[in-house]
Amino acid sequence: MAPDVEWIETEAESIPTHGTFASPQEVLESVFAKVPEYFEQFELHPELWLEAGDDVIVTGRVVTRTRTGRKLDA
Repeated sequence: MAPDVEWIETEAESIPTHGTFASPQEVLESVFAKVPEYFEQFELHPELWLEAGDDVIVTGRVVTRTRTGRKLDA
């Protein structure tokens, strides 16, 4: 991950992390470190990679099962 990453999380209510994060440390602490708190299963499925100069945009799906048993495929 680039040191000047701009990581933008979804605003979907079903995903517990929201906002924009501006460093690998912020992404680790605010996004990935939260996964075990909320999910028993968590999978990211990148579907489209777009390159524009020095920028890369990745879209895809997330498949999860929460600790309460709720499933999400978005």
